[in-house]
Amino acid sequence: MKIITDTQKITDPNNFGEMLRNYCFINDGYEDIHCKYREDKKQIGCYETFELRPEFKEQSLDTEVGQYAQEHLIGTEETFRKNATEYDWDEEGLNEALEFMRSESDRINVHYDGNILVAWYWDGDGTLLFREGDKAAINHDCKKDYEWEWIKE
Repeated sequence: MKIITDTQKITDPNNFGEMLRNYCFINDGYEDIHCKYREDKKQIGCYETFELRPEFKEQSLDTEVGQYAQEHLIGTEETFRKNATEYDWDEEGLNEALEFMRSESDRINVHYDGNILVAWYWDGDGTLLFREGDKAAINHDCKKDYEWEWIKE
């Protein structure tokens, strides 16, 4: 039985995040002409498996979806400069923060299928982000199927 859900009507961020995780990451029982059948146990996307459906293409951080992902996963240079003003950082503190951001940006993965943005930041712990339509959610401990939060625009 195929179930179709309008994700834009989901009011619980946990349901939104887990529905998209289950759709985007290849898991047990997934089969199409591009991928082999997975008979292994169910794996948690962005924790035990990082294999996405073939329609998801990797994106550069220079793209609109890449910039969106970076902003919400670790921050952008603009974010850090704003924080420097707001929190009264000196020039050295700002430069250290910017260097951190630049070094950590290599740990961001961004994928997009033209409709759904999937992005994660992995440094031993994972942060997973989904954006689809007018909704976006983030989970700062992506091995959990709860603790999803809406991203406010």
